[in-house]
Amino acid sequence: MVENIGEGMAKIDQLIVKAKGAFEAKREKLIFGSIDHINGTWNCNLILWDGVRYSGTRIIESFHNTYDEAISEIHKVFEEYPNESEIKIIVTDCDAV
Repeated sequence: MVENIGEGMAKIDQLIVKAKGAFEAKREKLIFGSIDHINGTWNCNLILWDGVRYSGTRIIESFHNTYDEAISEIHKVFEEYPNESEIKIIVTDCDAV
């Protein structure tokens, strides 16, 4: 009986660690983004931050054939990592220069 309790507690501990990791990941918010048009490709870089000082940031990078696809990616990421504050998205078109 004692062995079963120990195994059960180990499984509970594993579930707690998984739940904490999922919660921490969802605490991240989209804080900044850029879209760069270089050599015919739209490069989208989105920065996520969990709001914890000195914790670092995470960058989601994706490449798209059109500007509209890049904008759709921003909307998708923003839905998953919403931010109550206004965020800045900088768009540069290096192909136009």
